Amino acid sequence: MSRNLLIIAIALALGGNAPAVSAGGKESRLAQQLAATVHYGAIVHLKVDVPQATQPPVPKGTKGGKPGTDTAPAAAKPGTAAQQQVLALYAENEAPRRIGGAILVHDVGGHPDWPGVIATLRRRLPPGGWSTLSVQMPLPDRSRPAKAMLADAEARIGAAVANLQGRGIKHIALIGHGAGAVMAAAYLAQTPDSPAEALVAISMGTYLPLGKDVTAAKLLERIRVPFFDIYGGNDLDVVLHSAHARAVLAHKGRPAEAAEAAELSPSRQVCIRAAGHDFAGLESTLANWVRGWLTQRAKAPAPRPAPAATSEQASAVPPTAQKQ
Repeated sequence: MSRNLLIIAIALALGGNAPAVSAGGKESRLAQQLAATVHYGAIVHLKVDVPQATQPPVPKGTKGGKPGTDTAPAAAKPGTAAQQQVLALYAENEAPRRIGGAILVHDVGGHPDWPGVIATLRRRLPPGGWSTLSVQMPLPDRSRPAKAMLADAEARIGAAVANLQGRGIKHIALIGHGAGAVMAAAYLAQTPDSPAEALVAISMGTYLPLGKDVTAAKLLERIRVPFFDIYGGNDLDVVLHSAHARAVLAHKGRPAEAAEAAELSPSRQVCIRAAGHDFAGLESTLANWVRGWLTQRAKAPAPRPAPAATSEQASAVPPTAQKQ
């Protein structure tokens, strides 16, 4: 099945009336498989508080919090939060000096070491001074509304930010691919005081049934940090059609005080003409662009008003200054 058809099928499943199939068991089995096969970095189990309204249903014949319930959260009283353990993969900075830490948020239906974009960034950023924490996002589940899945994702990203803070990392950036970029932007929009300082949105498009008010551009409109919007010239239609709006509306919606903050550097949009949604064959090029922008942003000089977000077409080769 092609990537486009797979994404459409997942979106239809999330919005359709098919019989409920819990994603809890799938996520638990996936964690076990990754634990046995991943050899780069360290496995981390994040403790995530999930509001009760977003909890997936406990499978029949099980009790919340008991062995055999997979990843279903422990039962909680109404109005309180339940807690679940979420798999993440941590890779320490390999450069003489650490610049910061990047939280990687994979596309819909993926995992923390998903081949292509996520796996490449997880391995290519540490040699450039960036520790990485790649987090398992909620798997598609027909029994859960898409907005509940989004709220779960936001909670997981928040736990990942806290984990990097606990490691003494000061410069924290979020990097999302596809639906992962939407999840990362939603977290920043809902958490304006987050210590995360930047967002890299790779092939960002809203193809989950989240409602007309939850679009890529409208989420970017609400965030208070600089963003790097990068996508492929052969990307999904939903990504291409919203490219102009992502650049224009994101700048338009940034508060004046945020634009004048000392840490902010200009937001930017780049299109790698030869790339598709997964950047197949161009993963290293993507990593060079991402690492270069993050490092430049972390070393941003004195306060200055931020100009309008810019958009440009790029060849498959990033600037020499961004190569390592």
